This record gives sequence, structure tokens and C-alpha cells, in this order.
Amino acid sequence: MTGGRVAKPLALEAPVEIVVNEALLAVLMCTPFGLDELALGHAFCKGILGALGELVSLKVCDDRSAVRLECSRPPDGELRGPGQLIPSSCGSGGGGMQEAMALARRAAAGIHRALPGLSLPWLQACSREMFGQAELYRQTGGMHSAALIAVDGGQSGYFVVREDVGRHNAVDKVIGRGLMDGVDFSASVLLCSGRISADLMQKAAAASIPVLASRSIPTSSAYDLALVSGTAIVGRLGSAEPVVYTREELF
Repeated sequence: MTGGRVAKPLALEAPVEIVVNEALLAVLMCTPFGLDELALGHAFCKGILGALGELVSLKVCDDRSAVRLECSRPPDGELRGPGQLIPSSCGSGGGGMQEAMALARRAAAGIHRALPGLSLPWLQACSREMFGQAELYRQTGGMHSAALIAVDGGQSGYFVVREDVGRHNAVDKVIGRGLMDGVDFSASVLLCSGRISADLMQKAAAASIPVLASRSIPTSSAYDLALVSGTAIVGRLGSAEPVVYTREELF
């Protein structure tokens, strides 16, 4: 026993406050590593941060219980109320499908219509590479992974993998890392290890990422959002015949 816990594999989970301009945006139940990436990605996907240039400062508290961002854009109404507790097992919150559909329509203009070199065998190879880099999953058997891969735009070879107890947190982390690295999201692919839910589809749309793929499958709500935004969704990458749900012409 250590600190009242059994000496067996556990998926590390802790509450982390995301504070923007002294207002509490959210409390994320997450794996408290890569918190700068997590906070940036979460704020970006929520529309609080429109570009890295709007970030004035970012500080991760020494005890990793909070991340404080100062942005040049003033907080909107969403930040004035109490921050929302977001469990690692659930989505990242939001205003429901009506708001999600509005976001998807706005995102449609930023989605590339062609991605050179994109193919199902390539996506499958990327998925295998993502899981090959999933160290925390191998240690515990209870973590999610996400990967951001540049397809073209002069950033060939860019491949970032992050893990978290929550799949939406892992996605926030790779998007945050991509934002730091100046990745052209509209020429990138987002991979995730779990089911493609509506909140993951919202994040891809918010970043204008044209392809979202997984070894699992999408929910019906995610599928509806993908149709509106023009995002390609690919599921069951681990099978002999992956399923292309939307934008079949890309493959």
C-alpha cells in the first residue's frame, strides 16, 4: 500500500483548473502532464484563444493544480460564471448540438478539399505508430492516446502523440502542442484511440482539421457534425477494411 492505494496499475487522474484572465474557464479531470499544452488546446478549441499571438502569458502552478493564461482577448460571457467540472470520462462541455452545428458550419470554410498522400494504409500505419508511442497505456492499460500528423504544407514528418485518462484531454494536448509549433491544422490529421464523439468532432472542427480517425467508430452526433463541417471521419483503423464515414473522395 502507498498513500492508501494498492500497489497496482492506476490511471493517474487529478483536477486541474484552467483560468483565463483571472476567470475560471473549467476544472478538468485529467492526467496532470503537459498542462501547458492541455490549457492552450482547451482554450483554443473553446474559441477563447483564436491564435497563439493572443497569448500574453501562461503559468502552470508548481503543484500542477491550475494553469493560468492571460490573453489579449477579453473573456466572453462563458467565462463569467463558475467553471465547469469536466470528468475525464465525458465530453468537454459546450452549448449543445445547436452551438456545435454553428461551429461546424463556420469550420467548413477552413477545411482543405484535398490532402496529397492521404490513404487508408497510411492512416493505419499512423495509428500503429501512435499506439507504439503510448507508454502510459503500456504501463497501466487504462489511458487514451491522440496524435496530430502534418500531411503537407512543408511540415512533412510532424507526428506528435499525447496521452491522458480522458480522450478529449489527449486531443486538447496535441492541438495545444500543434498551436505552439505553428502547425497548419488545415493540412493535418487527428487520430484518437477511442470512440469519436461529438465533442471530439467539435475540437477538430474548431481547429479546421480535415481528417479525424480512430480504431473505434463515431457517434451519430459526430457523424452529423462531420457532414456539416466537411470533415472526413474514418473508423476501425485496426481492421482489414477501415470504414470511411464521410468525404470518401479523399481516399
